[in-house]
Amino acid sequence: MFIILCVERVIILTVGKATMMAAMRIALALCMALLGSSIFDQIIFSNDIQQAIQDHREDVIQQTINKRLAIYDADMRKINASIDTLNVKNEALYRDLADNPTSVITTISTSEQVAGTDANGNVRKVKVHNVNKTVVPNPRAEQAKGNEQQLKIYNQQLETLRNNKKDIDKNTRAEIQARPTGFIEELEATLQVISDSWISLVFYVILFLFLTFLELFVLTIKMGDNKCDYELIVEHQLNLKKNMIANTENRFSKMAV
Repeated sequence: MFIILCVERVIILTVGKATMMAAMRIALALCMALLGSSIFDQIIFSNDIQQAIQDHREDVIQQTINKRLAIYDADMRKINASIDTLNVKNEALYRDLADNPTSVITTISTSEQVAGTDANGNVRKVKVHNVNKTVVPNPRAEQAKGNEQQLKIYNQQLETLRNNKKDIDKNTRAEIQARPTGFIEELEATLQVISDSWISLVFYVILFLFLTFLELFVLTIKMGDNKCDYELIVEHQLNLKKNMIANTENRFSKMAV
């Protein structure tokens, strides 16, 4: 407001017509009228704007919930697919364990034994092969045990996702409602309120024109065909000074002669 008063004072104190200054003042008036009408609308239509903000946030909440649900569903599908794969593997392992609960490990060792002496009295040795068989549990049992542990982890993750999915509506709504109202959000709501109803649009146009004419009131006085009182007074003072200077010059000229 102080800037506007300074601009108006400059316009009033200017003698004559300044086209560039008038153009700048018109542009400034339009900007001020636009800002002023927007501020007044935010005050007058405050309840409608708040309702528009709530409606917009409700749309944002639903969109956010749908996106998060899609992410949860995708994660749950991946975990279920992994669980199904492990279950199929475990079924095959358990069938194999039922048919072969143990495994036989065969080891063969070779040793030399004295078999007597030959005709010359030398010791005669022969190679003897020893076969050892050891019965051990089927190693696939450990693999099945590891799969069971992994299935427990997958089931825990799946249960966590299900619990989070139940509270997604409440958590998302609380998160978005807790956000402070931003300037852009309020400005968009104001534009929506004005554009949705022709009554509010007409009111905005009237308010905008009123502020524009109010801003240009002083300028129209200065840019008219008739001179204002201030300009007449200033021109009269200038003429008096010019006449005084001219009389002084004439007096000095006569004295010099």
